Amino acid sequence: MRKPGFFIIPIFAVLSIKCNKPLDCGDTVGLESSTLGISIFNTISNDYMYPQDEFRSGFKKDSFQVYTDGTRSFNGINFYLKTDPRNSTNAYYAVSFSPIFFIPEDNEAFNQEKTKKIYLKYNYNTLDTLTLVFKANKDKCGKGQYEYLKVYHRGNLLSSISNTYYTVFNLNH
Repeated sequence: MRKPGFFIIPIFAVLSIKCNKPLDCGDTVGLESSTLGISIFNTISNDYMYPQDEFRSGFKKDSFQVYTDGTRSFNGINFYLKTDPRNSTNAYYAVSFSPIFFIPEDNEAFNQEKTKKIYLKYNYNTLDTLTLVFKANKDKCGKGQYEYLKVYHRGNLLSSISNTYYTVFNLNH
């Protein structure tokens, strides 16, 4: 018959080996994948800008565009379905776009705070402006991330994050 303590040592050794495992940085992404995710609510119609049933809105997904400083457009625009929190039987499309950190134009943010504007164009005459205030740093794997990122709309803070590369928030238009 074996003593009860015989199995404790091997189990402790296995747990100790797993805890001392080196940092795995293979799947990490950085600022080159930075993303804004937005649920856009139209306060005039009291509905989301892009409902699942597009006939309920005058705004169409294929008209949506994103620019920065009027010079750069975003090609990585994606719409994804979300459940309407006001009524779980309805859904709407939220939008995400990336990257919001442009290399090398935004690299100065590793040394000092940077501010830039992002323009949302819903259709030919409906626009919104977001102001991004951010500073960047490196994570444990050496990848870029936002030390902080603050997103403003009409002077109101919509989102504030630290030590990551993406944010998701609601925007009332």
